[in-house]
Amino acid sequence: MSYIITGPVDLGTAATQTNVNGNVALPDVGAQVEGDLFYRGAGPAYNLVALPAGANTDVLTAQGAGVAPKWATVPYPPIVPAVGFSARKSGTQIGINTTPSIITGWSVGPAPEYDTTSAFVVGTGIFTAAIAAKYSVGLGVAFTNNNNSGMRIIALRVNGIEAFKREFQPTSNAAPVQNSTISTQLALSVSDTVDCVAYRTLPGTMDILASPGTWFSLTQLN
Repeated sequence: MSYIITGPVDLGTAATQTNVNGNVALPDVGAQVEGDLFYRGAGPAYNLVALPAGANTDVLTAQGAGVAPKWATVPYPPIVPAVGFSARKSGTQIGINTTPSIITGWSVGPAPEYDTTSAFVVGTGIFTAAIAAKYSVGLGVAFTNNNNSGMRIIALRVNGIEAFKREFQPTSNAAPVQNSTISTQLALSVSDTVDCVAYRTLPGTMDILASPGTWFSLTQLN
């Protein structure tokens, strides 16, 4: 196809470039679809050529000098959900003594609990990082005791080593439910593990109670 130019044509000068005075009309070459593009065809005629619209999200790609452009589908990178979980204790864990015991028996469903990547194993209470990043970690533990001797320890561990902990000294053998919380950030490498443990410093036992008092959450920050 080509333009039809009516009226005087002033080629102008190098300073003014080329000016077209008059009417420019596109001849009837069939119905065009909204979204069609036009490009300059091969010489010497250099006619305008219609390129039909591409599919939704297609991009226009150059094919090199002398070759007509064309549409191409460029796949978007897959959406990777942010790593994170929010779990609540699903049952009472009894008889914890002076040996550090991983708090287990968590639930990540139904809502509002969740686990976006299944990196947290509810049965073992262990999270394994698949992505090196910084993480926000929160822990809340509700517990009772049968003897007020010694300290009660609630600790957050990375690769089995205590990173943060809270210590409590009950004042009565019949002390009511006590609560411990830890909120912090961790820089984890791939395959690092995170869990939480409870234990006593002197003989006796303590029980970790179920939700809503006992919860564990982790969210990737970057």
